[in-house]
Order: sequence, then structure tokens, then C-alpha cells
Amino acid sequence: MSLEQLRNHGLKSNIQGSIKLTGELRDYIMNTFEEGKLNTGEVKEKLAEEGISAKTNVDVPAAVWLATATLAFEAYHLSTNPTVETMYFKQKEIQNRAQEYCGKNVENARISQWYNADHENHTYNFLRQGEDATRRLSYPGEFNGIKEQPELDEENAIQTTLGVKAIGDIKRFIKSEYTALFATEDTNNLMDNIECISILDYLEAYGGQAYESPERVDDSKRQHYLDIKAAGSSAVKELDKMAELCAGRFGLIKSRPSKWLTGGNNKVRNYLWMQLKLAGYESSPTSLSLFAEIVGGQARFKFSVELHEAQSTKEDYQKHHRLLDRDISTASDKLFYILSGNQFEKEMEELSLTTEEIKRRVEDGTYKKIQMARVITRKDIEEELHDNSGIINGMIKAVEALMPFYQLTLDKSSEGPFEIYNEENEDEITMENTNKNMILYGPPGTGKTYNTVTYAVSIIENQSLENIKKEDYASVFERYNRYKDQGRIAFTTFHQSYGYEEFIEGIKPVISKQVEDEKTDIQYEYASGIFKRFCEKANNTINQSGKNGQNKNKPYVFIIDEINRGNISKIFGELITLIEPTKRLGEEEATTAILPYTGDEFGVPNNIYILGTMNTADRSIALMDTALRRRFQFIEMMPDENVLTKLNIQEIEGINIQKMLKTINERIEYLYDREHTIGHAYFTSLANDPTIDKLAEIFLNAIIPLLQEYFYEDYSKIQLVLGDNAKVDASIKFILDTDIKVREVFKGNPDIDLPEKKYSIQTEAFYKEESYKLIY
Repeated sequence: MSLEQLRNHGLKSNIQGSIKLTGELRDYIMNTFEEGKLNTGEVKEKLAEEGISAKTNVDVPAAVWLATATLAFEAYHLSTNPTVETMYFKQKEIQNRAQEYCGKNVENARISQWYNADHENHTYNFLRQGEDATRRLSYPGEFNGIKEQPELDEENAIQTTLGVKAIGDIKRFIKSEYTALFATEDTNNLMDNIECISILDYLEAYGGQAYESPERVDDSKRQHYLDIKAAGSSAVKELDKMAELCAGRFGLIKSRPSKWLTGGNNKVRNYLWMQLKLAGYESSPTSLSLFAEIVGGQARFKFSVELHEAQSTKEDYQKHHRLLDRDISTASDKLFYILSGNQFEKEMEELSLTTEEIKRRVEDGTYKKIQMARVITRKDIEEELHDNSGIINGMIKAVEALMPFYQLTLDKSSEGPFEIYNEENEDEITMENTNKNMILYGPPGTGKTYNTVTYAVSIIENQSLENIKKEDYASVFERYNRYKDQGRIAFTTFHQSYGYEEFIEGIKPVISKQVEDEKTDIQYEYASGIFKRFCEKANNTINQSGKNGQNKNKPYVFIIDEINRGNISKIFGELITLIEPTKRLGEEEATTAILPYTGDEFGVPNNIYILGTMNTADRSIALMDTALRRRFQFIEMMPDENVLTKLNIQEIEGINIQKMLKTINERIEYLYDREHTIGHAYFTSLANDPTIDKLAEIFLNAIIPLLQEYFYEDYSKIQLVLGDNAKVDASIKFILDTDIKVREVFKGNPDIDLPEKKYSIQTEAFYKEESYKLIY
């Protein structure tokens, strides 16, 4: 490789001409590696002797991940027989290499605790723990894609003992060869321990039989039901193992284990079912499914792309049938189409039609739902697969063939189950193409409630969001209040005590007092809730438009602040179905429900837009009610320092507010997560009062209490966030730490673990410019 090429990759050299590793250095690396004595420090020195040094601009977390990934890359390619055991490295090795890559001190705790997924105090899932203080890199999908890898520029290059390598090459190695190394080991372990045939034996022996609890029958029947129970539980476990094997090999997430009894617990199911889904699409009703079922009196395995009809809307059926966009003849295994699901055997026969013929029958309504499947029958096992190992290999081959078709059914317009807000598409968000149900979500102080004003006016006026945002906010807010006075916008806030009675309808007491000094009578009357009244008003508008010969319905916006703080199932009740866009009054699939108190027939008009806000620090999206999550579009709102720039909040007495906020949030993200960062809205009041006194007030009354809540009053972490750990002058520390002299507090030698430091909030520091400058 030429010197110019190396320099283009970010390397520096003090010699001229071509650069290559000498035979002596190459021999040293190979010999010491084979002896298990490879020392990266010595390798670095020898590389330096050759005039080569790497320059990699990455932060500490990325450096730790990259260091471990590079060590694995080197170990794999330098070994003639790489194994899982050779992928574990001493903490010191990882630490030294990480320090080379980031040019900063890397604390040992980052490797032993913070980035170690097996430690209770971890913040990232980068590493796994081995024996004798060793660590290895977690492989993609090991934690369902959650905090497994940092963001890295794949075009950047790094120095390794194998030469200069692009970071993209390292990442591809981790995704392919490295992951396969662990998947192979997991597969081998599971394959040796799955009794697939026992599942079929169980279904043929007991499928469809009546069942009673062994504790409730007499002695003559007890053993029979105990045998069924034991066989059913065992079959479920074996199918779960099969699903786990597929999940690990294909990067999928498996559902809860199947149930072997029907809903009434009085009959044995004649099929078992496990769902597998890609990470980020857990709420999709389409899955890659594993079935063990009885058809024609014989048990078989079926692997299919399946749609859970009970959870599906019209739009879900359309997405599911995208699997027909690819011809079945291109599949790598013997796949076929099945009409409908598992309810009736007559609907589970193979359809001997081409993809185009199937597609036409779906489009004209002849077929409601199509599965794509591969089956393994008893005959297949006897003639071809022979044993459990053969069945497992057949399953893997089937799932591999089904994966491309399953992926076609997923909504790839977003990176996950929630639509992410994209400024480039702002101008497309007008009333006609905006989702009827939206939630603005993000950390506290990111302007979620503030932005409901612009969203609501945008919808009411059928203007693009970008155009509304360009206007003066005071003007927009004035129109917002006018529409609110007209009844076209309503606002409420959910809380723990909020219920169906306040939202839809209930009964309320009416106190009547006829004559002075007489007893007061209490009567009760039906009362409509805020949302029902709002719907009735919007529906009246539709009816009035129809009478006047108008086709255009006026939009109405209902805003729910802090939507995740309420008990969704308690508040919405049957409304959770009625708010779906396809179930609204005026749509083809319009649905109504009979309300429990008044007995009125009720539906949600299609001119109502529901706009919610959600604080991710209050409750994670992952814990949101699944029914709500599926029916709403989620628009992320994160801290944005540029908002402060637009408000002309730049420097206050030499303190760079934007840089300070960005640094604080980067540290919170490392120590906790991005959902608990601090929003820019906390600092917007500085626009009217740009003084250090105001800044001190914000920190003392808002930021510090928030950090105390985030870190459960772990002041050592709050110090890290505010940079106090690096401040030499104690007078400018926000959180002052002092050593505890145990002997002065306690008598004797207490036989318990006592803290070594005590912490206090140093109010004076909040009024000093230097305290804030040293944050960043």
C-alpha cells in the first residue's frame, strides 16, 4: 500500500515510499498469537518502528466497541481454527486498544461494568462477560438490536495488526463470520437437545381430546390427565426450542410459548403455534410462524408467513399480501399457498395456482387471506429427513426460503413500529395525508405540547406543517385559540385517576333542594364525557354538510396531553377499535358500538384527528398498551439545540448554552439512554432574561431535580454529567463531594459497607460562569 493511500485512510508515516510489514514483524504476530501471548502494546510499538500510527476520531463508547471488534477480527483471521473461546479478550487488552482509537483515558469500569451487558449497572450491551475477567463482543441480535452497536462512519479506516482496515469491513465481519461463529455453536447445542418427533407423537395421541384438571377428578382418571399435562408441557417446550433456534439464526424475536389447552382449559388443542418477528416489528400482526398441527388425522410441521386475523385491520391485510409481489417460483425451497388459517382443515389444502392467479383472487375478494408455507409430514421424515436433526435442517431451510417473503409484508417506510418525524418530508404533512391518530413522543422539555398548537392549526387549515412553522407563533396560537373557542379543537390531559366516565360517558349525581331546611335529594343522570361530546359535535357538522350538498367535512382536532399516563384500556374501552381510521363513521368498514350506560349506538366520525403527547422519561414506548401502539403513528421529538439558536440564545456571560446542553445530553445517553435526555425547552426562558441568575434558577429548580430522579440520587453519576469529576477547583463544583471520616461518625468498626464520600449541592457554584464552561 502506498504512503498516499495510507494518508487518505487517516494514517501518518515518517518514512518515504511504500509501507509494508516486515517479515520479522509478520512472524512475531503469527508466533505470539499461536502461543496465546499476542500483546497489542508490543505490536503497536513494532508498528511504530515501521513508521505507522493510526488516527481514529471516535468517542469512548465507540472506541470500546471498535477495539473489541477489531481484536475479534484479528483473532479470527490469524487463527487456522477460530472458535468461540478465541473471541474472549482480557479487559486490559480492550482498554489499551480503545485508548489508542479515541486518544483518551478509558476507565476500566466502562469495560467491566457500563458496557458489560452481564453487569447489573450496564448502560450498553456492547460486551459479554467471560471467565478470568475476559470480555467478548455481543453479536448482532443477541439483545434484539438494543444498544448493541454505536454509530460509526464505515468509510473511516483503522490500523490493525493485519494492516489498515475500513470500519465497514470490521462491521461486516461482526455481522457475518463473527455472528455465525456463535450461531453455529448455539445451533449445535440446540440441535442436539430438541425432540421434534415427540411433538408430533403428542398431537396424534392427545390432540382434540377433552381435558380436566387432575386435581378435580377421581383416582381412576387422574393418571390419564397427568400424562396429558406432562406431554403437553413437554411438547410446548420442544416447539419453543425450535423457535429459539430460528430466532438466533435469523435475528428474529420469538413470542411467548404456545398454549396446549383451548381457552376454556377443557380441551387439548390440535395445533401448537409459535410466532417469530423481526426486531422493531413486534406489533405487526404478520409473523413468520412455526406450527405443529393435525391435518387429515396425521400430525405435521408447518412453517409459514401468517397473519393474525384477530389483530388485523384492512390495511394489515393489504400489507400481508405484499408477499404476492414476489413469485413463489423464486423460492429456495418447496413453498406453496394455503387459503385462510388453522380453523378448518378444508381451508388448509394446498392451492395449485400461480402467484398471479392467487393475486387476482385476493384483489377481487375471492380469497380473504393467504398463507405461504412449507410443511414437513410424517412421510417426509420417514423417506428424507429421518430424525430430529433432519427435521431441524428442514426447518432452517424452510425459514430461510420464507424470510424474503416475510420481509415484503413489513412496512419499510419507517425504521421500526413508529413513524419517525423527518424534516425533509414536512411539506407533505397536510390534512389529507396525515394519519388520523398521532402521538408526539420524546424526553421532557422537547416542545411536544408546544407543537400540538402548530399541528392542530395545520390540520384545521389544511396547510403543510412547514408553512405553519414559518409563521409567527403568536399568530398561530391566536388562531388555535379561536378554533378552540369554536369547538373545533379540544384539549385534555390524562392522569392515573382519569376514567371512561370522564372520557366517554357515565353517571353523575344531581343534588336537588326543594325547600329550605328540607332534606336534600340526590338523583343521578347520564352524562356524556368530553370525547363523546366532541364526536357528537363533529358528526353534526358532517350531517349539516350533507344537507347543504357539501362533500368537504370540517376537520376537528382532539388533543390528549400525557396520553401514556392514563390507563388506556380503562379510559378508551370499546373506543380503542372505533378510533381506527378504517372503522370511522363515513368509511367503508365503519363500525359502531353500544355504550354500556345509555345503550346509545356510538361511532367516531372520520373528520376527527386525535393528537397525543407522550413523555418517554415517564414511561417507555416499549411499555405502551399494544392496542394503542398499533393504532397510532408515533412522531419523535428529541432535544434540538438549534431551537435555542433561533431564539438568539447563544452565549450568556461567555457560556455556550447550545454546546453545554449537547454535552450534558451526550453524557446522559451514555450513562442512561436517549429517552432521558434534557429538552431545549428548559432553556427557552433565557431569551427574555439572558443572565446567569436565570441560568442558575433553571439548573437549581429544574435540571438538578430531573437528574436526581433519573439517577436515583446517585450523585457520582450526576457529577459525571455536569463535569464535576474533572474540576480541580472545588468551589465551582455543582455537586460537592467530601470524604467521610467513618471513625468520627461511628464508634468501633461497623461491619457493613459504608459510603466513602458524601455529596451536597453547592448553590454558590451555580452563579459562577466557570462552573458551566467546564461542563463542556
